[in-house]
Amino acid sequence: MPSPSSHQHPPSRALVIGTVSFYLVAALAMVMVNKWVLNITDTPLFFLLSQLVIAVILFLLAHMAGMLQLPLQLDTQVCKGLIPMVGLNVIGLSFSNYTLKYVDVPFYQVARGMVLPFTVGTSFFLLHARLSLRILLACGVVTIGFFVGVFLDGTEVSLVGIIFGVLSSMITALHSVVMKKSLDVVHGSALHLSWYTNLMSAVVLAPIIILVGELPGVMKLLFGANENTAGHMSTLAMFVMGSLITARILRPPGVFGFLVSLASLMSIKVTSPITLRRARCCGVPARLPSTDARR
Repeated sequence: MPSPSSHQHPPSRALVIGTVSFYLVAALAMVMVNKWVLNITDTPLFFLLSQLVIAVILFLLAHMAGMLQLPLQLDTQVCKGLIPMVGLNVIGLSFSNYTLKYVDVPFYQVARGMVLPFTVGTSFFLLHARLSLRILLACGVVTIGFFVGVFLDGTEVSLVGIIFGVLSSMITALHSVVMKKSLDVVHGSALHLSWYTNLMSAVVLAPIIILVGELPGVMKLLFGANENTAGHMSTLAMFVMGSLITARILRPPGVFGFLVSLASLMSIKVTSPITLRRARCCGVPARLPSTDARR
């Protein structure tokens, strides 16, 4: 007897194109706002923690208002099943923030340009995805573009930023595959996956901030003298505003954080990890107008 899933029709091409386009716009806006904050703070991990904590608080407020129902009594088996997802989430987002900290927005996509080839590799070995000639050609173009952008472009780049970008690409590729499988752990509920991932990621990230030595920077940000920056806004005010705007509801409500979260879930469910990463790597211009506030 055929299973119910066998009667489901594949998403239309228009839906796939619309989902990927939505992701591109939201992700680009997210990167710009993140860079705006990282220009004025030396605590990229604390910035990430604040985004996660705000997301958890917003979840709880929505639960109290009856807008959604959350499993406040956490299921131990679900938590164990989501350990790979949470681990990759924390590491990937941390490396991504460090990449954006050390490179300008115009070079960010170049620094993380190996996401597509890594995603294709992990999808092939872990999900047994079929690789078409067009996918392989896209990987070749992206890989060549990465090496040209890093070594032959003539632009001075941060080696540390490139290293973090490549590591972030590897983790992001694995994260896309693991996210697909993690939905089964929460019985297909993207909402519950968001709740568990944000809460557990915040708990894991908190002690890491102390271990990497960000505590003095956090204390200075919260209790030190906050000089005024562009527009006569204090550093702390900019940090808080950026955190609210980009609060992460699932791997990223802040406005752009929510859009990226929604787009990420739609992309994983409607398309595939390979389709999503091919669009991100090939569809976003590698060179964008610089928004580095220090210039």
